[in-house]
Amino acid sequence: MKTYLLLTYLLLSSISPAQIDDFLKKTVGNKDAWLPGKSITTSINDAYPTVGWLGMLSNSEPDTIDSWNNMTPGYHRILLQSYCLKAGTYGPTKGSGYRTAPLLGKNADIVYGIVERSADHPDIAQRDIQLLLWAIEAGTKFTDLPNDLQIRVKPLLTAEDMARLSVDVSDLTDLLPSDLVDLAKFYKELGSKITNPTLAYQDIERFAVQNAGVELDLKEEINDTRWAYIGNNFYIRAVPIAYYKTSVDVFYANPAKVDRDSKDRIVKIGEGEGSIDIVYDDEPGRDILSTSGNPDLPIWRFKTITLNGPDGESMVLENAGWMVRGDGKPISGSTGKGLSVETDNSINTPTYAEYNSRLKGLDAEKENIKKVYSALKKKKSSQGENSLSESQGGSFDADSHFKDGMKAATDPGNIKDKQKWIDKNTSKTMEWWQCAINALAGGSCDGEPEKPEKIKLPKFPSAPTEPSKQRILVSKRSFK
Repeated sequence: MKTYLLLTYLLLSSISPAQIDDFLKKTVGNKDAWLPGKSITTSINDAYPTVGWLGMLSNSEPDTIDSWNNMTPGYHRILLQSYCLKAGTYGPTKGSGYRTAPLLGKNADIVYGIVERSADHPDIAQRDIQLLLWAIEAGTKFTDLPNDLQIRVKPLLTAEDMARLSVDVSDLTDLLPSDLVDLAKFYKELGSKITNPTLAYQDIERFAVQNAGVELDLKEEINDTRWAYIGNNFYIRAVPIAYYKTSVDVFYANPAKVDRDSKDRIVKIGEGEGSIDIVYDDEPGRDILSTSGNPDLPIWRFKTITLNGPDGESMVLENAGWMVRGDGKPISGSTGKGLSVETDNSINTPTYAEYNSRLKGLDAEKENIKKVYSALKKKKSSQGENSLSESQGGSFDADSHFKDGMKAATDPGNIKDKQKWIDKNTSKTMEWWQCAINALAGGSCDGEPEKPEKIKLPKFPSAPTEPSKQRILVSKRSFK
């Protein structure tokens, strides 16, 4: 017995999936046997890198939609059914944060399948699905569940799932190290409650959720919850209101057509309603920024930005902003040939410090984009990191400068009482920017983005920044 305990402790201290399977086969003869806390293991350490470039949406209000499958390109908010994947901890509370992460653990595939299929079975109660997920977490045999519960949730499971969930784990408990014994006892008690046909759901819920019944106000902001990219032009930011319902912000980027002029400058984004036309100031000297005591710098000034609305309506922003031209390096042999902030204090003439501040942010943005795409690719295919090629880098620099210029030019602080127009512009600029970023990762802006129903949302749980909080898994089922 001491030998088994030592072996178990060593294995669990460096708990790779292969080691777990090997240990389980040696001890109970079945790699599908249960270990406490290993059914789902997703933690904050697995979270995807935060997407920094969606800051352009900070001043916009999302459209509220009532169905995941009714989603169209743009910025939306939807209230969805969600599930607790870490029984015995606290549900979301004000001030807690969450990060989007991949669904990991020995039973991640079973859990994903259950929640994904639930969208096709609206007749199956959310509570029944939650009981099934808690039973899986607790290592409870499927055949030990109350018969009526088995019948109700059976459409969510495959024959293989049910076989894997019918392994007797009673012989394993005595082999656990002391730091897992208490957890095993908790799950054993949880399982006994779930299998008790006379116990009400609320009684099981109070045992599994430390602050059962507590809901956050939708107006309350949960701190430190950030955007993540989950692929196929979809970004999400999940804000749990309670373990059973989560408000999900979605930015669904649609490929946007872009026209450029002979100088490779973007002069139009999109077509028709919501499109943007840009005219640059090409008067002599307007492509140079001169400031006292500093070298001249290359600049493009926006002469006009036209936001096109419905029925031919439009809004024109004049002398609205500027962008770094080229690589932003000082112009050799050019002294005082351009307009400076001292002689032209309009919004499209920055100070020397403002210019360099924007230029400085470029490298940080590159690194953020590489981390986001590398993490997503690594989780999906276990391949190495992406990197920007030299040819991609130059194009990225120019597009990034344009994006920064457009963001500043359409800042609501500079344009009063025009939020509707700003929202349209922000969305269209973001769609184009997503295309530019996709190209860096070897993608394309051609064709249509993935349909919402094909996005595997339950593969992306919300991991709490605090270990005392629950993991939350969002489904595609609307919370009514």
